[in-house]
Amino acid sequence: MRILMIGIAAGLGLSHHVTTVTHFNGVAAPHSASRAAPWAIVFSSPLLQNRVVLGDWDENHKLMSAASTATRVGSQVLRDRPRIFVSMFWGPDWEYLRRHPESLATLDTSRATQRGFFYPAHRERAALLLVDPAFGAGGHPGVMTADGLAILKRHGVPTRVD
Repeated sequence: MRILMIGIAAGLGLSHHVTTVTHFNGVAAPHSASRAAPWAIVFSSPLLQNRVVLGDWDENHKLMSAASTATRVGSQVLRDRPRIFVSMFWGPDWEYLRRHPESLATLDTSRATQRGFFYPAHRERAALLLVDPAFGAGGHPGVMTADGLAILKRHGVPTRVD
């Protein structure tokens, strides 16, 4: 008898959230990529002339996926690096942003569901995204790939600061 289990981020109010598929007959099925992403991501910092708001769910998913390779970095190494504050808006309370994109301009970052920092590439160090732990994930810096850097550049977020 084959039993198929689909693990989801149940009860968290995440959108599009299939994370793993496993067969219980001892044969593992391919794991599908997480389809979770915030409805909006806000970047703010003195490094920016104005805050930058990303409100396209598909693009936000691509950006989050582009920083999914965790790396170990000591807090001392990050302390003096230039950084950009990141505020993310996850869950059903923020789904209305998809239907009312004009609301993105007035998002209050103090109400963000998750926060973190984007560290642009600096000297010989790679660009990193570090988000606070939430929903049992996060808390480790992820190296930003070329695809993620392209998204950030397109929106005017500096990806290298020397």
